[in-house]
Amino acid sequence: MDSLLRGTVSAVQANALTPLYALPTAVRRRLAGAPVQIVGNTLDPELRLLLRVEKLLPSAPKSDVPTARSHLRTLCKLVSGTPRDLQRVTELTVRGADGQLGARLYVPRAAGRGLLVFLHGGGWVVGDLDTHDALCRSLADDAGIRVLSVDYRLAPEAPAPTAAEDAIAAFTWAVDHAGDLGADPALVAVGGDSAGGNLAAVVAQQCVRRDLPRPALQVLLYPALDLVNRRPSRDLFGDGGFILTEDDIVWYRDHYTPDPTIRPDPIVSPLLADDLTGLA
Repeated sequence: MDSLLRGTVSAVQANALTPLYALPTAVRRRLAGAPVQIVGNTLDPELRLLLRVEKLLPSAPKSDVPTARSHLRTLCKLVSGTPRDLQRVTELTVRGADGQLGARLYVPRAAGRGLLVFLHGGGWVVGDLDTHDALCRSLADDAGIRVLSVDYRLAPEAPAPTAAEDAIAAFTWAVDHAGDLGADPALVAVGGDSAGGNLAAVVAQQCVRRDLPRPALQVLLYPALDLVNRRPSRDLFGDGGFILTEDDIVWYRDHYTPDPTIRPDPIVSPLLADDLTGLA
């Protein structure tokens, strides 16, 4: 089975095969291997497959930012599945905290008037519009809403709170231009995964604090909300090869917040805000 999986991964990397997650479910389940259980929880077979695939890829040393970025792009390409066919996908620019940012608008065939401003994950260091293209397509298609994916600036070139300020500026731009995007200004949500979930939560809070247009909804997918306190999950899963290790968490945090004094600030740790009044 290992040799079959290795051959499949090699073929996908060589663009000779459709993405791994486009294979039939039964095939993916066989490639995923035996069940994995920790403290009574059984790991989803799709994630088991992802873990096995990652082990076959060249390592991404966390001392090398370009390699880490390339590693995520390769991994996302392998597991993207068959891209959803939408009515339209458009490249555009949006307002950032200091100049323009790249963005991508996804419009499904049965689009309502809602718009989700999406902020990708990647520890504020890796990830881009392409790594999360398949996810944004699925969100747009499944929810029947427009999705605006924003290419905010990354650390270490742009440490905190740059990504947060870019996200706030991009969200307010989306509200201001909702009509041009085919959406209702009152139905603009903000969301993201992991580091992007952190930024989405920051946007929701800061828009209230700064008296800016507020999101209609927060969509937080496994968000990283506290860069100060340690919780039990880091001990349970920190060194078992579950994609994000303890060393990874520290590496991402240190790149995004090289100045540790900013970490308790809700601009980077929104869980530590003392007032949640008025949030979506």
